[in-house]
Amino acid sequence: MNAEKPMKILNFPASRPRRPRVAEHLASVKTLLSECLERQSALREDGRRLQASLARLTVLTRDMVSRTARLRRTLGRLRDCRGRDNPPTARV
Repeated sequence: MNAEKPMKILNFPASRPRRPRVAEHLASVKTLLSECLERQSALREDGRRLQASLARLTVLTRDMVSRTARLRRTLGRLRDCRGRDNPPTARV
């Protein structure tokens, strides 16, 4: 009963050649780099558009402030003229 057990034969998978794996990684890195460059280009374009919009808003804001100041001066002049020439009438 003391028979020796037969030695178990181990099967190891054949090793893959390294070159295709490196080529796969290079292709993956190239793809990622291409995507990153596209995103960078899109972000630059978005930034350019935002800068242009900001410049337009700055001009519009200055124009609005200037017109508001002009309207206030006109309103002040109208009140002065009305106070001198026509006293306000009682509203019913």
